Amino acid sequence: MTLARREPVLQSHEYWEHVRVLHFRSGRDVFEEAIGLCSNAEAVRRAVGADILAQLGVRDGVAVFPFADESAGPLVALLADTEPTVIASALYALGHLCRGEPGHLARLSTHASEEVRHALAYALGGRSDSVSIATLVALSGDVDADTRDWATFALGSLLEDDSPAIRDALAARLNDPDDDVRAEAIAGLLQRRDERAVQPLLQELSRPEVGILAIEAAGAMPRPEFIPHLEALHAAHPADNAIEEALSRCREVLKGQ
Repeated sequence: MTLARREPVLQSHEYWEHVRVLHFRSGRDVFEEAIGLCSNAEAVRRAVGADILAQLGVRDGVAVFPFADESAGPLVALLADTEPTVIASALYALGHLCRGEPGHLARLSTHASEEVRHALAYALGGRSDSVSIATLVALSGDVDADTRDWATFALGSLLEDDSPAIRDALAARLNDPDDDVRAEAIAGLLQRRDERAVQPLLQELSRPEVGILAIEAAGAMPRPEFIPHLEALHAAHPADNAIEEALSRCREVLKGQ
């Protein structure tokens, strides 16, 4: 708890090391202690309680959450908290546990805190109901870059659904000022074989610094016109497996023409 107070946003590496130790314990004693923290008068303790519940019981990367159903009620109650950090922790937890009614969560899409809106995008990621998708579409145009990034990733890569609304939301981010947001939009459109992503991807591949998402996108929808850019990248980074794989796929397409 001292660590949490010292790092108000609960983001220090040391803090999460301690929380992860508790995650690996699936005993009811830890669960009940976390539930008690969620109703504590001190905001930081409520956030810590939610952080513990988020992945309590996880084992070796396998999501086994024995208290997911029992955690849902207390976590949903925290969505009405007055502290943005507490609300965000509750949203992240509900996202990990796949709990919380989408309509209830979606009410936070216009919350004043960008921390809350970003956490909401995470919580709804991977959900395919109409409310979650519509909320992610809205969040993909958020003023906060981190929120746009996660919402665009959720729509483009986490979601297998395809619709004009999803594609148009992704296309709207092709000229986003944030590099990661643009890359997520391109990846999502290419996954749906939408031609609107081709020219923006060529532009990304021609930049002085090319991100891994752009390289992977070129491999996901290989085209001959990507080859010159990928060859230049491969010459500069001959040991990069991602570049080599994308280049190989594009060359295979060229051979087949």
